[in-house]
Amino acid sequence: MLQHISWHHYISAISTLTILWYLFVGLKFYRSAIFHFLGFRPSNATGIPQLFASPAITVMGEAKTEELNRSADAEEFQFSTVEPDDISDQTTPRGPTDDLTEEGRQLIDVAVAMNKPLFISLLQTLYQKFSACEGEINHDKVFAELSSYAEERLPFTISPEEWPRFIA
Repeated sequence: MLQHISWHHYISAISTLTILWYLFVGLKFYRSAIFHFLGFRPSNATGIPQLFASPAITVMGEAKTEELNRSADAEEFQFSTVEPDDISDQTTPRGPTDDLTEEGRQLIDVAVAMNKPLFISLLQTLYQKFSACEGEINHDKVFAELSSYAEERLPFTISPEEWPRFIA
């Protein structure tokens, strides 16, 4: 099949298709610019049929500007009084130690309805979740805060040896 097509036929076919493509795109998307360039005045410049362009027809829900619609200076807007926040230059961002402590406290709050082995296994799972950040976590601080929080809330006691440790 390809042996019967010469280079001349191929180039003329591709050229014809290219010209037809650009004519289509030009007429489809740039019709008004082309007519304006060539000096033609199309009878309907908006492209809307005369039936819908009639001024007697009103559109339901037409957008209208409000009388009080105006621009305002930024100084006119006052949302609340200016109060200093509790953030200082000494405030450090939360780290994995704080996140582990917070999630441990949430687990202790939920563990009121659990038994001791289930709570210890869930705490071990929580520790494993943070094992990737083990070098950044202050283990003594986490143990001190969670053990004191657990003594106040849990119906059972946990000895220091029963608390799970990080698995390296």
